Formats: sequence, structure tokens, C-alpha cells
Amino acid sequence: MTYSRSGAGRLKAVLLATLLAGTLAACGGGGSSGTSAPPPSAGTPPSPPPPPPPTGIGFELDGSASKGMIFGGTVKVSDANDPDEVLATVTTDGADGSFDLSVSPSLNFGGGILKITVTGNPTATMVCDAQPGCNGAPIWLNGADR
Repeated sequence: MTYSRSGAGRLKAVLLATLLAGTLAACGGGGSSGTSAPPPSAGTPPSPPPPPPPTGIGFELDGSASKGMIFGGTVKVSDANDPDEVLATVTTDGADGSFDLSVSPSLNFGGGILKITVTGNPTATMVCDAQPGCNGAPIWLNGADR
């Protein structure tokens, strides 16, 4: 059995195929129907990524510098594994030798053992704490009377 189309039937088939092809081409191959963002211009660099959050620990430390009371001494706190990396520096109180300091997480101290160093300076003083006494008089680091 053979099937043949007449001229009018063939014209209808070609028109139908053309119409379907035109409809599919107008769709653009599918995808979303929403609008897309324009591509970035060549002159605008992309924004840098945000910095990572600090990974170190932060803490507060308070204490007293004493071998005798040390007034006005300099207290330095560093990582014992890297003593050159100073985490904080403060001065002891002139009334009781105490100090308060804070170490920020942004310094990336990973925890562990601290090295605390107290040093004198031209204005620092120390009261004698020797058991037998200091001949009845306090001893000052800088030699001045208090």
C-alpha cells in the first residue's frame, strides 16, 4: 500500500512544520521566563571575598606584679612558644601593683602557655618584701624615695 499526498495536503504539512519550527525558535530553547542579570562590565573588578573570621582566642587577664609590690612596672604578655609575639602590654597600677589586660581574638593566639614579663622603667618602684625587713625602710627600684 502506498500513500501519497496531493498538492494541497502536502502544502498543509509544510506549513504546519514551518509553524512548529517558528514556534520552537521563538522559545529560545527553553529556560526560565524571568529576566537575568546583565553581565558585569569589563571595567568593574569583582568584589573581594570577606576576610575570614578571627581564629584566635580572646581573653582578659588580671593579676599583680610582686616581688615586693611593683608600682608602675611594664607587663608584657606573649605566647610562650613565640616570645617575640607580644599579645598585650600594660603598666602596673601605682597603688597596689595590679594590672588588667585584654587579648583580642584578632591576634590569632591559639591558646597554650603564656609568658608574662614584668620589667622596670625609670618611673617604676618596688617595696621591699624581705622577711627580716630592709632595715626599716622600703627599697625602691629607681632609687627615689616614695
